[in-house]
Amino acid sequence: MPNEKVTFHQAIYTMIMFGFGSSSIMGVSTGIHQDVWVSILLGALFFIPLMLVYGRIIKLFPEKNLFQVMEITLGKVAGKIFTVLMVWYSVHLAALVLHNFGDFIEVFDMPETPQLAIMILMFLITVYLARSGILVVGKWSVITLFFIFLVMVFTAIASVTQLDPLNLFPLFEATFPEIIEDSFVIFSFPFAESVIFLCLADSFYKQDNVYKIFFYSLAILVGIFLVIFFRNLFLLGNAMNDISYYPSYTAVRTIEIGDYFARMESSISPTLSIRALSKSRRASSPPARESPACLKRPALRFISCRWGCAAWLLLLFSIPAPWRCLRLWRIIPITRFRFR
Repeated sequence: MPNEKVTFHQAIYTMIMFGFGSSSIMGVSTGIHQDVWVSILLGALFFIPLMLVYGRIIKLFPEKNLFQVMEITLGKVAGKIFTVLMVWYSVHLAALVLHNFGDFIEVFDMPETPQLAIMILMFLITVYLARSGILVVGKWSVITLFFIFLVMVFTAIASVTQLDPLNLFPLFEATFPEIIEDSFVIFSFPFAESVIFLCLADSFYKQDNVYKIFFYSLAILVGIFLVIFFRNLFLLGNAMNDISYYPSYTAVRTIEIGDYFARMESSISPTLSIRALSKSRRASSPPARESPACLKRPALRFISCRWGCAAWLLLLFSIPAPWRCLRLWRIIPITRFRFR
């Protein structure tokens, strides 16, 4: 639906929902313990020049998406090649997000339910949102982000009596090269992933300031990451925060209010699922949105269409034994690198 437009605030909320999808459950801990907060700030600082590049591209080519820009600047042949690569990146990212949250739901919420069934249900919702258009997703982001903020504020207030700020010390225990290396990891994931929004640049109003959209979403994301990190660190400590694969969920499980109110993880699980759907939907937008006119050949058009997107995602899903050995990222070496 290329004629749909999102408002200034809807664009910001959508970028926020996309940014902290996986990081909300898997955390932003990268192995340097209590100094991760420095890497978060430096990662955001590294992203600012790239953010300015994204904004400049949108300004130079108003109301055109990345696929159209690549054909204009690179020509039809090179533009189609880079379009296929961008579609592959988007589909791969969506598949990884659904796979991560499928693992989470299977481990904590539905251990007896086959993982494939869980991810198929999540995938069908993602396809429905992708087919509904960017305007629906913008409204979805406004509503769900408000609900998620309420849960975050509630869990933060409920955990005040259990927080141990001493877990933050000693400061700067990691070396400078380690901090820089982890800053680049955080810069790559999730900040630089916002390149996907260039594929939907034609959904922004021409008069909107795209620099402010990127800057406000970045500032809010950094604040959210810092709150999540400090909450998890103060509740779990360095050792538990590092070894836990889902530190946010583990941290919320430790919150208790008196002798009657405990097991608060049930309040956070729905919000985590919402974030997964939001990010996977945004990641699947470029292939669902790519115009068949940009890819004339049937094989390439199949890759870019919605059902082609579905086929690629299903190939990346975990499949029950005995076909588990056929996971695509075990066959193709380039897909083995999975961000945490």
